[in-house]
Amino acid sequence: MTEIVSSTQNTVTRCGVIKIDLKGRVVFIDDEIEKIFGLSHEDLFGHNISEYISNTSKDLLESIFNRHKRYESHYEAINLEMNAEKGNKGRFVTVISLTFIAGNPANYELIVIPEPDDRERNLS
Repeated sequence: MTEIVSSTQNTVTRCGVIKIDLKGRVVFIDDEIEKIFGLSHEDLFGHNISEYISNTSKDLLESIFNRHKRYESHYEAINLEMNAEKGNKGRFVTVISLTFIAGNPANYELIVIPEPDDRERNLS
């Protein structure tokens, strides 16, 4: 069992999740996002995601949001450039999906993959 746990710690990457409503406001962030970006729930929750990302990332997100409004699964990956702790900018590979409730678009889910240096954290 110890071998399996050791092997898993070297291959599993804990990702962060942000959910934003159809108007671009942050409606959910998990604790990993706080760690990755160095921003608290209070900094992000209820604010428009565009306040925290670069203009290039805004354009990418808007083009994705405008294309996908039908009931179908889609997953797209972008390099999201976001303001991180203390005004630093960070670039993060981010997978985006539109989620549905009862066949209606509900919110976008952004799965943020940490930088390679952050991937070697121990799982707890």
